[in-house]
This record gives sequence, structure tokens and C-alpha cells, in this order.
Amino acid sequence: MNETELIQNGWIELGLGVGTHGIKGGISLKLFNDNTKSSILNSVSEHSITSYLIVTNNPKLSKNYTITSASLGNKPIIYLDGINRIEEVEPLIPFRLFVNRKDFPETESEEFYNIDLIGLSVFSSSGEAVGILDSIYDNGPQSVFVIRIEGNPKLEREYGRTLELPYVANFVKSIDLKARKIIVELPEYE
Repeated sequence: MNETELIQNGWIELGLGVGTHGIKGGISLKLFNDNTKSSILNSVSEHSITSYLIVTNNPKLSKNYTITSASLGNKPIIYLDGINRIEEVEPLIPFRLFVNRKDFPETESEEFYNIDLIGLSVFSSSGEAVGILDSIYDNGPQSVFVIRIEGNPKLEREYGRTLELPYVANFVKSIDLKARKIIVELPEYE
């Protein structure tokens, strides 16, 4: 499968395989979300997770692999079923790591995964249409929402084509997944 097919079929890119770890087939990862406490990889201890690796340097090696173990300390490490030696890992590095959204653990009633917010409509607290949540990144202290301003020339003149807001209560007032809507407090610039 290529990247487009993966995304269309519900696969989410978690990060990159960037190096070997030890001699028994461990793989060092660079995760896109630095918040390892909420990573799907934490659920590997309860059940294995099917992943898809797009091997950058040798696409013929790209395929499904089962993640059998994960350690998310200072340096995230995974182990794949059938990969037991460093020599088996080396041809795979570097790779892009995808997991299927259906394999994510269920969330509590007021919880959600960041990926579920991408594409939601964004409105100001006064009801004005702002745009679409385009992406989310982590800057250390908090996540940051990147909002693509659409259909609002006034806001585009004031903020540009995109607006970045920290995901904190002062700016993000509510998220309604069922209504596919986020309410934000727009910043005031002097």
C-alpha cells in the first residue's frame, strides 16, 4: 500500500523508525506526538498492534508488521514479531510507522484522540466561522491547534491564512465531536 491508500483506509502515521536498539531487534522511534503517556503504543502490553511500515530506502520491504512490545521512556523503542536480530532491523531503517485507527483503545466520554479533531469546523465564541482545524503539533508545554482560515476575508487580513492557538482553556472553549465543531476565543492583537 502507498501512503494515500493507507490514509484512505484509516491508517494514522505515528512517527519514524530512526535506528536500531540493541542486538535483539529493537527499533528506536521518533514519534510525532511527544506525549508518550497517551500513545497507542502503551496498549501493546495488553495486546499486540498491527502496524504498517513504509520503508523509505527499500519500498519492497514495506508491509504489515505486528508490534509485540513497546517501551516509551526517554527513547521510544518497539519490537516487531519475527524481527529478533539487529541485522533484520537494519534494512528497514528509516521507515514511516502507521497504525490503523480502529486499533486505538476506546476513549472515555470526554476524551478524544488529536487525529479525530483534524478537519473539524472552527468557530469563534461569538459564532463567527473561522475555518478548519488543519493540524495539531506539540510545542512542549501544550498542544497547538493550526487553524486554516477559510471563507472569512476579515480574519484572513487580521491573522493571515493560518492561525495557531495553544490548546488551553483560555483559547479553546469547547470541542463537540458529534457536531464536528470547535469553539475558540480569538486572540486580540494591539
